[in-house]
Amino acid sequence: MSATDDEELVAATAQDHLARNAVPSAVEISDREAALDLIRAALGDLLGSEGLRVSPLGTGWTDVFAAPVSAEPDPRALTGLGWLDLTGLMAALGQPRWRHWAVTSSGRVLAGVRIGVGASPDPVRDVLDRANNRGEVRLREVLELRVLVRQGARPPAASPVVQAAADAEAALGGRDLVRWTTGRRRPAPVPLGARAPHRRSRLVIACSGVDGAGKTTLLDNLARDLANAGVPVSRVWLRPGMGLGWLAALAERVKRLLRLDPRPGVGVIAAQPDAQLRSRSGALGWAWSALVTLSFVAGVRRQYAQSRGVVLFDRHVADALATLDFAYAGSGLRLQRWMVTRLLPAADAAFYLEISAAEATARKPDDLIGGAAIASQIAAYERSLPRLRPVHRLDATQPAAVVAAQAFAHIAQR
Repeated sequence: MSATDDEELVAATAQDHLARNAVPSAVEISDREAALDLIRAALGDLLGSEGLRVSPLGTGWTDVFAAPVSAEPDPRALTGLGWLDLTGLMAALGQPRWRHWAVTSSGRVLAGVRIGVGASPDPVRDVLDRANNRGEVRLREVLELRVLVRQGARPPAASPVVQAAADAEAALGGRDLVRWTTGRRRPAPVPLGARAPHRRSRLVIACSGVDGAGKTTLLDNLARDLANAGVPVSRVWLRPGMGLGWLAALAERVKRLLRLDPRPGVGVIAAQPDAQLRSRSGALGWAWSALVTLSFVAGVRRQYAQSRGVVLFDRHVADALATLDFAYAGSGLRLQRWMVTRLLPAADAAFYLEISAAEATARKPDDLIGGAAIASQIAAYERSLPRLRPVHRLDATQPAAVVAAQAFAHIAQR
């Protein structure tokens, strides 16, 4: 790796750290300031004397504005502005407070706004609820609590959120929250250590399609738009045959003992879809595919156990079934298919990115998997999709922003 690559990696790491701590970028600050103007214009005289409430740190730090109103605005008027009603989505996540909208401009999600009759929620309680819903205390919550304490607020002393914020502040050398510290210094974001939320307080969004279809790009855009609207988001990514660890070392040793081709079978089949590998057939092939499937399911469930809010799956049941049919078809797969369909978390909404083999291959010309292998996988998807829950098909040849907007609207409707 060159020095330039190292510098880029360090810069990306620093940027990721700031994003994980909810420190807004210049683009986010600009979007939120624009959202403030749009909300004021849309609500007009309905806004109470309190006006719009923003983060104690200012407009640029506000992902969700609180808008106490004298009367509920006509939802059709807000929908006509292109805003998306996320009230049902937030209620499904266990956050039904007020009506929740995604504020948009030219198809882009700028911020979120909660609209309700009456006084806005207590600002300290708002910070505590947000951290509890996320299962962590970020630098944003630390800074907000510092401002609120300076303004005379007295957070509950027994709150794990306040204690975690005080510990994070201590790690930075601050003392505004020192009376609540546990004596430890913990860098933000600080996990709260609470048990993972119940399945009913999470929504699983699955994105499927062959390599080159644009799954990661779509989920990057969805994660950004949901986060901009104030919706907690998690990601799950794994594919059968990856992250095998000691299993991969064991497989290589067994192959050498049996004088089989020691190369990873997926790579061989990707280059030669019709290749007949002894390691992928008979009892040996069945045992190996069962171990790979079990490892995959366990890995996915470990990631899912740590997730919160809207959980975006980069690959799901359809992808796992297609991979099994493509790379492990030399032996019976009934048990393996059962594990994938029954043990993976069920999707609340599923997308399949439709694309031709030629287009997918053109997008990744240097990829290990060639055109013939891509075509074989597409055929496997088409065999499995009719047997799964309804899957929303998206034309992956459209611009990425259009695909993301369609997916976001579909999630909001659900």
